[in-house]
Amino acid sequence: MPKRKSQNVDPSAAGPRPPMPPPDPEHLRRQDGADAFMRDPEGGPAVIDDDLAETLAEEYLQAATSGEDMTEEVLDQVVSEEIGGPFVETSAADEFATGTDDSNPEDAMAEPLPRAVGGLTRPPVDVDE
Repeated sequence: MPKRKSQNVDPSAAGPRPPMPPPDPEHLRRQDGADAFMRDPEGGPAVIDDDLAETLAEEYLQAATSGEDMTEEVLDQVVSEEIGGPFVETSAADEFATGTDDSNPEDAMAEPLPRAVGGLTRPPVDVDE
């Protein structure tokens, strides 16, 4: 096959370009609400009380800036909610019994060890007798 000749056009042959009109400010304004993860702070600090939105935004920024999907890494992180809890702080007087009730009468015999189920400590019943 024969090679084609390059058809480069000399830009000076076309003449000068007309100047471009200035951009329309209405065209440059955002068309959406800018609320992808949270409201647009309009120049102020970006603060939000929604933990999920904050996590999604941080994950998006990490993925966009590093080029890697951070979903698995973020989901595998230990968060403070996983360490114990939820805890309700109460006093010892609220937690420990100081008297008797129907499940703990005064004339009951004290057991040496707590027994949750008494049937497990008894020998099996022989049905042949």
